[in-house]
Amino acid sequence: MSRKYCFFTANYLPKLGGVEIYTKCLAKALVKRGDFVTVITCGEGKKVEKVMEEGIRLIKLPSFQTCNGRLPLINYNSHFRSFYKYIIKCQFDLVIVQTRYYPLSLFGAKYAAKKRIPCILLDHSTAHLDFGKGIVNKGFELYEHIMTSIIKRSQCSFMGVSQACNDWLLHFGITTEGILYNSVEESVCKMEPQNIYEQYNIPNKAQIILYAGRLLKEKGIEKLVEAVSKLEDKYPDLYLVVAGDGDLYEKLSKAENSHCLYLGRLKHEDVLKLMKEAMIFCLPTDYPEGFPTSVLEAAICKCYIITTTAGGSKELITSLEYGTIIPKGQSADVLKSSIDKVLGDPKMRLGAVEKSYNKVLDRFTWDDRAREVEEITKAKKGI
Repeated sequence: MSRKYCFFTANYLPKLGGVEIYTKCLAKALVKRGDFVTVITCGEGKKVEKVMEEGIRLIKLPSFQTCNGRLPLINYNSHFRSFYKYIIKCQFDLVIVQTRYYPLSLFGAKYAAKKRIPCILLDHSTAHLDFGKGIVNKGFELYEHIMTSIIKRSQCSFMGVSQACNDWLLHFGITTEGILYNSVEESVCKMEPQNIYEQYNIPNKAQIILYAGRLLKEKGIEKLVEAVSKLEDKYPDLYLVVAGDGDLYEKLSKAENSHCLYLGRLKHEDVLKLMKEAMIFCLPTDYPEGFPTSVLEAAICKCYIITTTAGGSKELITSLEYGTIIPKGQSADVLKSSIDKVLGDPKMRLGAVEKSYNKVLDRFTWDDRAREVEEITKAKKGI
């Protein structure tokens, strides 16, 4: 029996991030099973936009893009009011709200409560955000606690995308109902290798370490650049390929380093092509990750993973048999030693690649998550 689902997510593709990819992939998996999916997000115009994308009904609301688009605010204009008259007449089997921070999240939770539709809020964080300034951090912590206390009153159920997220929610006095793990599409396995060396002017003999994500201090990109630079003499064919943009892009890309290639923001499928060819994927993040999509994708692309204890990656890489996990906050020298160890032990690297690949296929696919969503819906509706 087909069911109707509605996602509320403040941002959506082509804005590239873990939550955006999570929403799109889970929605696609549900559509593939014959369900109907609506995604409501914040647009960049003054009008409501309605489009169909890969079987998903996408509704973009009029919004103000504040904080460089990181905190979109709903524009409650006449177009929004017309949308509200429309959506209040709709009926869904389950509402899924992405994250606690945004006004749209609060709107989605209140909408579900008003319509008496079962609602789950998916959390993707494992700590308060660090903006680098104490007073700003304190201000956001207060904002997050206020938003969370308000959204708790809607009586939605909470779930994390990793156990690490669920542990963090205890900080807000929230007991979760389970985990709806971040996942990957199995079709990535079938992607044909591409000649990315010629496409991106990478030397043919290069041993590639790949970083993919926003270029932010808290993501550890500066430490990674330093670590790779210290290994160039020992490994002359070692190159760091960086896919992404962000606050540090200009600073890093202008620095003279022939072994660091900055490709800027790429399409999702182009990042996957790079993962298919890279030897190591490194995400030395101190950011409050939920469960980085890029780590799961690297595993299914058979790329050795080096990352940190931030977020849910340690739920995939549970030992050295699956990759390398270092404590967050470590220095560039610790990162350098980890990379050096992997490069010096090909047998260990290949064994870990195979184990992490099989583990992802066994536990972290979107088909599995779609089945779980349907089971959640049945349970909440008493079917």
